[in-house]
Amino acid sequence: MPLEVRVQPEVCTDGPKGTDLEIDVSKPDDGDAFAPGEKIGIKLDVKNNGDNNLGTVVEAFLYNIDQDDEIERVESDVVEIRKDGKSEEFNLELTIPTEDIDEDDEYILYIKAYEDGEEDNNCAEDSLGIDIKR
Repeated sequence: MPLEVRVQPEVCTDGPKGTDLEIDVSKPDDGDAFAPGEKIGIKLDVKNNGDNNLGTVVEAFLYNIDQDDEIERVESDVVEIRKDGKSEEFNLELTIPTEDIDEDDEYILYIKAYEDGEEDNNCAEDSLGIDIKR
């Protein structure tokens, strides 16, 4: 009986931490298809469920599962999210490289939101599959 084991790359440095930050990705959708050279528009809301205002950073990276390799990464500026359930919208753009892309490989877009300078206390993560077609 074959057994397939996949190791998830390190998204949040110490794994998801805390409950203050919550991610809601509205764009792209899981399974959306893109082409090499195309830009992926990433739109998400980050909610602060905590009792303190948080300087928040969002990072997204495209990961090739089959090659166990990060392909491309993008990071936001620090945005202050007010406390008690307030949220802020983040818009990022990640360009798919034109080289070293195999459409038969599996790609995952990983997204994390963390408190600036305090990732080990507050870090939330999410992921979705992306199809890359030549």
